[in-house]
Amino acid sequence: MGAINVVFTLDQYGPFLGSIAECTFVRETFRVVNTKSCTGLNITSQWIYAGLVSLTGAVIFSLIYWLIFVRERRHRSHTNTTRKQRYSDAHSDGK
Repeated sequence: MGAINVVFTLDQYGPFLGSIAECTFVRETFRVVNTKSCTGLNITSQWIYAGLVSLTGAVIFSLIYWLIFVRERRHRSHTNTTRKQRYSDAHSDGK
């Protein structure tokens, strides 16, 4: 009995679920809303898209800058400990 209900449900809602998985349902819904209800949605969507692209670029730039900064700071820290070690080794040899 349960298998029959599953088969019926998949047969009934399968095309709808398939269209959601392929995003055709969402695209069609936005196209209809854009043409019939909100004519300014296209311009607003373009501004939102441009803003998100700019934000993505800023985040990528910040990440690259941060990675370079951390690498240089780690390199300086390693250099300072090496210098201190050499200094202490040089002065301890004479004692």
